[in-house]
Amino acid sequence: MFRSGKHIAMTFIADLVKTMTLKIEKRAEKLGTTIKLIGQIHQDDLGGLKAELQQSEPTIVLDLEEIFLVDVDAIRFLVECEAQQVKINNCSLYIREWIQRERSR
Repeated sequence: MFRSGKHIAMTFIADLVKTMTLKIEKRAEKLGTTIKLIGQIHQDDLGGLKAELQQSEPTIVLDLEEIFLVDVDAIRFLVECEAQQVKINNCSLYIREWIQRERSR
């Protein structure tokens, strides 16, 4: 019985992860704007994310602490952000390494 309940819970979590997209939390501060991203970043999310960046103060920080999945378009977007002096904080190691590889292409 426990195994079947565990299986159901794992299936539920997997389905939840598949449907979760990107949540954006924006916080204006004295020195600029912090934009916290939660979930996944995919190509479909980039238009809205670019709009948020354009509406923000000149000093922008992207907090990626709760990002767990990205696609190649998101990585290219992050490379562009850094080139435009957007600071990226709390970036997971796999995302940071991917950004560095993409930047060196």
